[in-house]
Amino acid sequence: MRLLASLAAFVALALVACISLRLGYADHLSHTGDPDALRRARQLAPGKATYLTDGVDSGDPGVLRKALALNPYYARGWIELGLQAELAGDNAEAERLLLQAAKVDRTYEPRWALANFYYRRGDREALWRWSRNAAEITYLDQTALFDLCWRMSPGPAEILDKAIPQQPRVLAQYLSFLVNRKHLEAARPVAGLLTSKGGPALAPLMLFYCDRLLQNGQAAEAVELWNTLCARHIIKSQPLRPETGESLSNGDFFTAPLAAGFDWRPVRTGGATATVLQSPPELSVTFNGEEPEACRVFEQVMPLVPARKYRLRYSFRTSGIASGSGLRWEIVPLSPWQGGWAPPAQRPCSITSGNTVNRVLPERGGERCLAGSPDLWSEDWTQGEFSFATPDSIGAARLSLSYRRASGTTRIEGSIHLRAVSLSLEP
Repeated sequence: MRLLASLAAFVALALVACISLRLGYADHLSHTGDPDALRRARQLAPGKATYLTDGVDSGDPGVLRKALALNPYYARGWIELGLQAELAGDNAEAERLLLQAAKVDRTYEPRWALANFYYRRGDREALWRWSRNAAEITYLDQTALFDLCWRMSPGPAEILDKAIPQQPRVLAQYLSFLVNRKHLEAARPVAGLLTSKGGPALAPLMLFYCDRLLQNGQAAEAVELWNTLCARHIIKSQPLRPETGESLSNGDFFTAPLAAGFDWRPVRTGGATATVLQSPPELSVTFNGEEPEACRVFEQVMPLVPARKYRLRYSFRTSGIASGSGLRWEIVPLSPWQGGWAPPAQRPCSITSGNTVNRVLPERGGERCLAGSPDLWSEDWTQGEFSFATPDSIGAARLSLSYRRASGTTRIEGSIHLRAVSLSLEP
């Protein structure tokens, strides 16, 4: 009895293996692109609907209906028939067929087809409904779907309310789409919803949005976003309050710079390497003598209040850097036409010597320098400071550690260490 049962099991397994091999071989043949191979695949798997439509005119309704008779769940067949009906002017039949595709197949393609159908018909409410259904398939790139919604309506509030699911992954995709399309005002409520639902994983996207706001000259909006990210613990930093003088972040270098937003960011400069050390916390910049004659190496964007006086304080020491070498702090006001913190030329500004500079000085290429420190050089730890006044119109400025080779000197080789950088409002 046991022998018969074992034999029956062996025969069943062998049969299953043969069927699997037959179907696998048929699938291989169907992907070769050879008409004879495709015909052989249809013989091996006559119930496979896609083998009927592959390699023939997909517009042949007879072939499509035969495929659907074999497999009523073949959504592509329903969609193709629906598009045929629409081209023939029978919109009611087209809608019925496309809805049937969505009924038998709950993946992305039928939902996307229906969203496009209702867009062509100008049916806003149906478009919103099927766009929302399609967007719920969050593992796909939704850029084309968002573009479709914006072509139907330029009203961002309507799109967000009716077409965008309130799921973090969808909201993140939509925020990225809006920022890339420069719809920064429309991005604001999306960012608000997202920060209320997400965590630290959102930091790169939200800092990308913050940088675009700064590039667009929207310093106040960037500060608001930054403070929200701090409050929600999406980033590890301090909130900013420019009206009370709290405009500089991470001045003690206690946390690793975010290289975005209002934190420190290194500037890619050949011949100069910036490193944030942790024990004790400080910024170390090393020059090997191959750096450009004029360059920035480390910087931060600071929101500032117009028509006020500030004082920047810092602690530093240098090694191998002589007096008058051209290494110093510089402050450049930002405005929308400068493209944010990255001006047209990577060149420090011309400034007057001394500890205080209270006037905006012009520089070739459109960049203006608001203030600068004396040259930085000291083999021992030294406290430095300088004051500056902001003009009547300013939203933010770039604080940069910059180098310009002084006339009659060679390019510097050595290092500078910085600690305890702070900014305060003066009476």
